[in-house]
Amino acid sequence: MPSPLGGDAHPSFETSPSVRPGQPAEVNDMDPELKKRLESEKIVHITTYERDGTPGTVAMWTLFHRGKIYMSTGRGSVKVRRLARNPMVGLQMQDRKAPMLEGQARVVTEPELIRPVSEGLFNKYDGAGEWWTSIDNMIRGFRRQDPSVLLEITLEDS
Repeated sequence: MPSPLGGDAHPSFETSPSVRPGQPAEVNDMDPELKKRLESEKIVHITTYERDGTPGTVAMWTLFHRGKIYMSTGRGSVKVRRLARNPMVGLQMQDRKAPMLEGQARVVTEPELIRPVSEGLFNKYDGAGEWWTSIDNMIRGFRRQDPSVLLEITLEDS
């Protein structure tokens, strides 16, 4: 099945017919069921794309905050390198029964956004994972090239 992201969609994913590429979704216009699902979902699969369109998908912890999806990852990760070349992403819920969502991702650099999102991720996962040693390390990391970064995903109209 062709994907609006280029190339073929992953065979276990369906692209949502309600997604119109290039139009950001407004949180107030978002389908209530989708919003509820994004708020409660613990793991979301994110697909990023190589230069030639080859997809790569990994499972990530997420936070839905003010209509956007946030994830923490390593600054030097393959995801970050791919996103520097192509910000388009595909997102799939853990059970893979819902349609694939599409959006654009960026690395968050604004300190006023880093703190609430970092705290939200920390609280959602009860501080789980040794990689998440403290919110302050995450915040200071942007000044000292710490390996952790936040990704912000803006969903396309859904």
